[in-house]
Amino acid sequence: MEIFTDIPFNFDYDTFYDLIHLSSYENLAACLQQLLDRALPKIKPKAIYRIGYIDERSDSTVKIGGVQFASKVLSANLKDIERVFPYIATCGDELENLKISSNDFLAH
Repeated sequence: MEIFTDIPFNFDYDTFYDLIHLSSYENLAACLQQLLDRALPKIKPKAIYRIGYIDERSDSTVKIGGVQFASKVLSANLKDIERVFPYIATCGDELENLKISSNDFLAH
């Protein structure tokens, strides 16, 4: 099993603001900026993966590394595949300890 902890994280404020249409909510901009300024330094992306081999398959199930998955779509997508790379990626759990003291609903 391979674990990655040194994953670069780049955040583009302008792109984010465009995506969430912040210009429509100018009154929230300052609060959001404060939250992002406190939260972004705490984000520590992590990922883990392993190599898995297809043990068995039917039209509606696939068994990978001894674990059976019931899915017609997964079975169809892995029809001609013998090896897979299941993974989990997360921004980390460091944000859980971020204390925000405010009466603003956006901050909770």
